[in-house]
Amino acid sequence: MEKYRVTINNRSYEAIVEVIESDREKEPGYSPVKPPPVRPARVAAGKDSGRIDAVGSGGKDTVAPMPGTVSAIKVTPGDEVARGQVLLVLEAMKMENEVLAEHAGKVEKIHVSVGDNIKRGKLLVSIS
Repeated sequence: MEKYRVTINNRSYEAIVEVIESDREKEPGYSPVKPPPVRPARVAAGKDSGRIDAVGSGGKDTVAPMPGTVSAIKVTPGDEVARGQVLLVLEAMKMENEVLAEHAGKVEKIHVSVGDNIKRGKLLVSIS
């Protein structure tokens, strides 16, 4: 018996399923392998993640590493942030991705609001 949770129309259901026989189990050399658990990605807005620096930013502005929707903003103007600190959460393809500060500094301005649909390369947060 295996227990599964299924979500349909935002309602969660639990189901217990009995595996009687599987065609794959009959194949020679078959061994069941469970996939690794899915975890939300932590996205650093660095050059290795496809970051596009804003013109004249001096490398301190954070831009969107991918298109998506802003689902949460974790900082406010005037906050001191450390390198690697979560600035905001960007939802892309039903996954929540944390956008991290590439540099330590003070948040000067937040250029987006919760619910904004943004494109890759859009200016998100200015850090001095």
